[in-house]
Amino acid sequence: MKPCPNGKKHDVHMTYDVPNDEYFVACMTCDAEGQRRSTEKNAKAAWNAREMSREGIKPSSLTERGKSDMSDKTDERAADADDSD
Repeated sequence: MKPCPNGKKHDVHMTYDVPNDEYFVACMTCDAEGQRRSTEKNAKAAWNAREMSREGIKPSSLTERGKSDMSDKTDERAADADDSD
């Protein structure tokens, strides 16, 4: 598993979210989280292939679930702007 992009000596672990039945990699030092997946293998692969922001890993609010929520809002705003013409 790759180290945390926010600090190579950070404490990184595989984590299991029981209520949601999802695995993800989390940094215990800076609270960065990888994307949530249904298997440990896929969670590890997502962490190792993660998209990087300028500051390092994207915060947990921008996991795959958060990205789709944000794109829906962007699409709604674009549709609203088209309607105003």
